[in-house]
Amino acid sequence: MPEAKDFIGVFVPFEKKVINQKLNWIRNNGRQSFLGTKSENFSKIIHDYNKDQKGFYKWKNALEERLI
Repeated sequence: MPEAKDFIGVFVPFEKKVINQKLNWIRNNGRQSFLGTKSENFSKIIHDYNKDQKGFYKWKNALEERLI
């Protein structure tokens, strides 16, 4: 039976590569273009920068809901 460290040794570099691909997409095509794409096992939380709407708190709550 493989140990957890063996799994992590394979999984982490793969996930790092996926994250870097997404960051490169944003750099090359722009944030709005990326926001229009659909990603498997990935969700986007839009941040409202309007102070009157308490955008940070809404963003933080949405993030916490997805982490649970």
